Amino acid sequence: MTILESDIVLRKSIKMDDTDNGGGGPGSELIPFGGNNNIFRDLSAIDRAGGRVQIRQIFLGIQSPNADPALGVHLFISKPPTDPNVSVVLVKCSTFATRAQIAKAIEGYLVRSVEIGPYLLEDHVKGSRSIDLFHRPGTQPPGVNDTLFLTIDEGKPTERVEPIRITRVATEPIKGTVSINGGFEDYDALKSKCDLADPLQDFWPGSPPSRSFGRDTSKTRVRSASVADSADFYGASYLTTPAQLGDRTVRVDSIFGQIVPNTRSERSSIDQRPAAARTLTLATTPRLVEIGTAAHTDRILVTAANQGYSFVRQMRPVPARGSVTVSYRAGGNWYELRDQGDGNLTSDGAGVGRYNVQTGSLAMDFAAVPDVGSFILIQWADNIGFTNRSGGSINLAPPEYCFVLPDQGVMPETMTILWPSGSTTALATVSATGDVSGDATGVFDAPSSTMLLRPLKMPDPGAEFAMEYQVDNVITELLTPSAVDAGGFVTVNLAQQPAARSLQLRWVTARSVSGTSGANQTTTNAIKDVDVTYTIRSVPEYYAPAEQATASTGATITYPKVNPYDAVRTDTKG
Repeated sequence: MTILESDIVLRKSIKMDDTDNGGGGPGSELIPFGGNNNIFRDLSAIDRAGGRVQIRQIFLGIQSPNADPALGVHLFISKPPTDPNVSVVLVKCSTFATRAQIAKAIEGYLVRSVEIGPYLLEDHVKGSRSIDLFHRPGTQPPGVNDTLFLTIDEGKPTERVEPIRITRVATEPIKGTVSINGGFEDYDALKSKCDLADPLQDFWPGSPPSRSFGRDTSKTRVRSASVADSADFYGASYLTTPAQLGDRTVRVDSIFGQIVPNTRSERSSIDQRPAAARTLTLATTPRLVEIGTAAHTDRILVTAANQGYSFVRQMRPVPARGSVTVSYRAGGNWYELRDQGDGNLTSDGAGVGRYNVQTGSLAMDFAAVPDVGSFILIQWADNIGFTNRSGGSINLAPPEYCFVLPDQGVMPETMTILWPSGSTTALATVSATGDVSGDATGVFDAPSSTMLLRPLKMPDPGAEFAMEYQVDNVITELLTPSAVDAGGFVTVNLAQQPAARSLQLRWVTARSVSGTSGANQTTTNAIKDVDVTYTIRSVPEYYAPAEQATASTGATITYPKVNPYDAVRTDTKG
């Protein structure tokens, strides 16, 4: 005979309860097939509200009248729970393990490691949400999110262990005092206050300050944690894509399963202003302009001496209306009072406050007593840090562009210039005389193909000018002028009639100067060579008349007033 599928059964443990002595080995009762709540009890409202870990020990068995060997018997979860808040996993344990032993194996992901230098400073009571560590200068305190173990009476029947997780660390230098030869001597030390993710579950005796920075051997040890990952967990997850025979990989929803309920979640915040709890809106058109209100901050340390419901503070400089926020912590939770813009602070039941807009005096009345050791945080802005210039004109020099076109013989009247400005496309044209009009001013010098452009609409960042134009033939002649007449004029004859404003002449002017050493030509750049000086005269810079323009944002731009350059013609007798 062979072993049938009906011969394979699941057997309950001796005690199917969530108590420390639950489990304890196989029992005689079988788990019915296809039933509900035969392994775990049904979920209660308390379980759903606060979370719960249920641990049950079950056994896989074979009930067969023959002695055939079992080949490849296995156990797996064939379908995950449909409730997203419920997770089921399998974990191996010894045959007669109790619930407490199984829980310890599950918690064995992190185990106790070496003792750290900082030790527990004085006693800490049950329910405390922070611990104080004492250590010597130059040593590092635990980091945020580090897990530590508090232990006492290690290796004894009275041994106690409690894991803690650090959420915040604040280290400050302190002075210790010892008595030596009838006198007193101070020494430097560090005290680190570590906030905990969960309150202490037991009382933990600490050690007093010591100049040798050694703890009392009979008091609490503080050990670091190391990852042991001692347990293997088996669960189930749905496929996200169909799997075919022969596939080497499959895709599932997740490879993780929840073991311990967790009410904490992570949330990322981006584009935040450092220490700014809120913003002030300075303008909404033509664009949104905001500033953070945390230009000034203040804090009040809550101690056993000043703990209460009411606090006062003086804010300097005087705050701007609508910029004040007050935050305080009570019972481990943070509450906030916000400025309504009329000198009053309100909240959703956390308290009220008021301040004088003339003097900056602030009074706060909280609905709960702030925690000892916490800070009351005050943030505000002032009206000195900014000037509201919305609606006014902007007096600044507009951008100017000067460039040479790659083509010669450009016909100015055929030229158009386009560029993006905001949500529109700006357009400028050039007249036959070279004057630029439209969304820009300027001048185009056809003989040298040089453009001086001053846009009236601001080009967008990274914008380029698109220019369209036609070119004509360019004729170059080497002329032999006539002799200079009595008036100093010469006559040149061209082979054909030139187009208007397209004629460009170049010549070399020679002057007789004294051969005395150090001769100088003051009105031009001169090079002395024996008795001949070659003179080069630069082209005068162009300035357009003063004008006004409108930027793409709608603001008025006033160009600086510049006197036009008056070209001077100088005739020189050779």
